[in-house]
Amino acid sequence: MLALSTLIPWLAQGSALGISAAATPGPLQALFLSNALRADWRRTIPLAFTPIIADIPLVPLILLVLNQLPDTFLNIIRILGSGLLFYLAWGIWKSGTANEESDAGEEQDNSKGLPWAVLMAWLSPGPYLFWSLVNGPLLLSAWEQSAISAITFLSSFYGLFVGGNLALIFLFSQTQRLGPKVVPYLQILSSLILAVFGVSLLWSGVAGLV
Repeated sequence: MLALSTLIPWLAQGSALGISAAATPGPLQALFLSNALRADWRRTIPLAFTPIIADIPLVPLILLVLNQLPDTFLNIIRILGSGLLFYLAWGIWKSGTANEESDAGEEQDNSKGLPWAVLMAWLSPGPYLFWSLVNGPLLLSAWEQSAISAITFLSSFYGLFVGGNLALIFLFSQTQRLGPKVVPYLQILSSLILAVFGVSLLWSGVAGLV
């Protein structure tokens, strides 16, 4: 039976990485802001679980074959991801600049929030790089020690990652108290953030291919 002291390092590493992942500004956080502004924060909660859902097919792929793939693969992912970010940014921009939004339109946007968030994660190089360079080697090391160590690492990582996402969603939802006139500007801000990340992905992807 493993001593508790052997699990503490994996618990600490997973927790630290989970908090860092949640606190790092990125497209997912911009999507949190946009959805929290358009709906009650409780309806935005499913977005917090995007990393777990997106990683279910990604992590086995990364651990098995990603290191054998050429750099061209990640560059193509970057370019495809930039296109998705531009598309999402344009939709949020139109929502923020519109004078009126129907209730049906808002419900439709939020009902497809989670699928779009998962697709955005799949078309972002971040998870591939993070799991191949950081989390993947740590998970394999934990597994070599024991299955319980690997489970401890994963549980602490996703627990703090999802918990941090939930905290951000609740925090962003409170910005509605600033007044209805401020909300459209915050939506426009979130669309600009997505567009900036889109430009960054497109630039790095094209530069890598060239």
